[in-house]
Amino acid sequence: MPRVLRKGDVLLAPNWALGRDLRRTHDFDPTLAPYIAQITLTARELAVRDAFEHGDYLASIHGEIRPVGGQNVGLVAADDFKANWIERGWTTRSGTSVKGKRILRRAARRAGLRYRSPRKRAEPSA
Repeated sequence: MPRVLRKGDVLLAPNWALGRDLRRTHDFDPTLAPYIAQITLTARELAVRDAFEHGDYLASIHGEIRPVGGQNVGLVAADDFKANWIERGWTTRSGTSVKGKRILRRAARRAGLRYRSPRKRAEPSA
Protein backbone atom coordinates (compact mmCIF):
# COMPACT_ATOMS: atom_id res chain seq x y z
CA MET A 1 0.00 0.00 0.00
CA PRO A 2 1.42 3.44 -0.88
CA ARG A 3 2.42 5.69 1.96
CA VAL A 4 -0.23 8.34 2.67
CA LEU A 5 0.47 11.62 4.42
CA ARG A 6 -2.19 12.97 6.75
CA LYS A 7 -2.19 16.58 7.93
CA GLY A 8 -5.38 17.56 9.75
CA ASP A 9 -8.30 16.94 7.39
CA VAL A 10 -6.06 16.74 4.30
CA LEU A 11 -5.04 13.36 2.96
CA LEU A 12 -2.18 13.33 0.46
CA ALA A 13 -1.15 10.23 -1.49
CA PRO A 14 1.94 11.40 -3.41
CA ASN A 15 3.30 9.72 -6.49
CA TRP A 16 6.81 8.90 -5.25
CA ALA A 17 7.89 7.72 -8.70
CA LEU A 18 6.94 11.00 -10.40
CA GLY A 19 10.47 12.45 -10.35
CA ARG A 20 11.95 9.28 -11.80
CA ASP A 21 9.23 9.10 -14.45
CA LEU A 22 9.74 12.74 -15.46
CA ARG A 23 13.51 12.26 -15.79
CA ARG A 24 12.83 9.46 -18.27
CA THR A 25 11.05 11.94 -20.58
CA HIS A 26 12.63 14.89 -22.38
CA ASP A 27 10.58 17.46 -20.44
CA PHE A 28 13.57 18.70 -18.43
CA ASP A 29 15.96 19.01 -21.39
CA PRO A 30 15.26 22.74 -21.95
CA THR A 31 15.90 23.36 -18.24
CA LEU A 32 19.04 21.24 -18.19
CA ALA A 33 20.59 22.67 -21.38
CA PRO A 34 21.54 26.12 -19.95
CA TYR A 35 23.33 24.47 -17.01
CA ILE A 36 25.30 22.27 -19.38
CA ALA A 37 26.23 25.27 -21.53
CA GLN A 38 27.31 27.27 -18.48
CA ILE A 39 29.45 24.44 -17.11
CA THR A 40 31.04 23.87 -20.52
CA LEU A 41 31.87 27.56 -20.92
CA THR A 42 33.26 27.80 -17.38
CA ALA A 43 35.35 24.65 -17.88
CA ARG A 44 36.82 26.09 -21.08
CA GLU A 45 37.63 29.37 -19.30
CA LEU A 46 39.39 27.43 -16.52
CA ALA A 47 41.19 25.26 -19.07
CA VAL A 48 42.64 28.33 -20.80
CA ARG A 49 44.10 29.48 -17.50
CA ASP A 50 45.13 26.18 -15.93
CA ALA A 51 45.75 23.67 -18.73
CA PHE A 52 46.49 25.67 -21.87
CA GLU A 53 49.92 24.10 -22.30
CA HIS A 54 48.38 20.63 -22.55
CA GLY A 55 47.29 20.82 -26.20
CA ASP A 56 43.78 19.94 -27.31
CA TYR A 57 42.23 19.56 -23.86
CA LEU A 58 40.39 22.87 -24.28
CA ALA A 59 38.84 21.85 -27.61
CA SER A 60 37.79 18.45 -26.27
CA ILE A 61 35.48 19.82 -23.54
CA HIS A 62 31.85 19.36 -24.57
CA GLY A 63 28.43 19.00 -23.01
CA GLU A 64 25.46 16.86 -23.97
CA ILE A 65 22.26 15.31 -22.66
CA ARG A 66 22.29 11.55 -22.84
CA PRO A 67 20.26 8.70 -21.37
CA VAL A 68 22.04 6.92 -18.54
CA GLY A 69 20.26 4.06 -16.85
CA GLY A 70 16.98 5.02 -18.49
CA GLN A 71 17.15 8.63 -17.28
CA ASN A 72 18.30 11.72 -19.16
CA VAL A 73 21.32 13.33 -17.51
CA GLY A 74 23.53 16.25 -18.41
CA LEU A 75 27.12 15.28 -19.06
CA VAL A 76 30.11 17.58 -19.47
CA ALA A 77 33.27 15.73 -20.41
CA ALA A 78 36.66 16.10 -22.05
CA ASP A 79 37.62 13.54 -24.69
CA ASP A 80 41.32 14.33 -25.10
CA PHE A 81 43.59 11.47 -24.05
CA LYS A 82 45.33 13.78 -21.57
CA ALA A 83 42.06 14.71 -19.83
CA ASN A 84 42.43 12.08 -17.12
CA TRP A 85 45.92 13.34 -16.26
CA ILE A 86 44.77 16.95 -16.13
CA GLU A 87 41.76 16.14 -13.97
CA ARG A 88 43.36 13.67 -11.55
CA GLY A 89 47.08 14.39 -11.71
CA TRP A 90 50.09 12.44 -12.89
CA THR A 91 53.60 11.39 -11.95
CA THR A 92 56.54 12.68 -13.96
CA ARG A 93 59.38 10.49 -15.15
CA SER A 94 61.51 11.69 -12.27
CA GLY A 95 58.86 10.50 -9.80
CA THR A 96 57.46 13.90 -8.87
CA SER A 97 53.68 13.95 -8.38
CA VAL A 98 51.72 16.69 -10.12
CA LYS A 99 48.38 17.53 -8.55
CA GLY A 100 45.28 17.33 -10.78
CA LYS A 101 43.58 20.55 -11.88
CA ARG A 102 40.00 19.25 -11.38
CA ILE A 103 38.69 21.64 -14.02
CA LEU A 104 35.35 19.94 -14.69
CA ARG A 105 34.60 19.61 -10.97
CA ARG A 106 35.35 23.29 -10.33
CA ALA A 107 33.21 24.33 -13.32
CA ALA A 108 30.22 22.36 -12.01
CA ARG A 109 30.56 23.89 -8.56
CA ARG A 110 30.79 27.40 -10.01
CA ALA A 111 27.51 26.77 -11.84
CA GLY A 112 25.93 25.90 -8.49
CA LEU A 113 25.70 22.16 -9.08
CA ARG A 114 27.10 19.18 -7.24
CA TYR A 115 29.86 17.21 -8.91
CA ARG A 116 29.26 13.48 -8.85
CA SER A 117 32.19 11.29 -9.69
CA PRO A 118 31.51 7.90 -11.24
CA ARG A 119 30.80 5.25 -8.63
CA LYS A 120 33.22 2.40 -8.26
CA ARG A 121 31.63 -0.87 -9.13
CA ALA A 122 32.12 -3.84 -6.87
CA GLU A 123 34.43 -6.56 -8.10
CA PRO A 124 32.46 -9.63 -9.18
CA SER A 125 32.95 -12.42 -6.71
CA ALA A 126 34.56 -15.56 -8.07
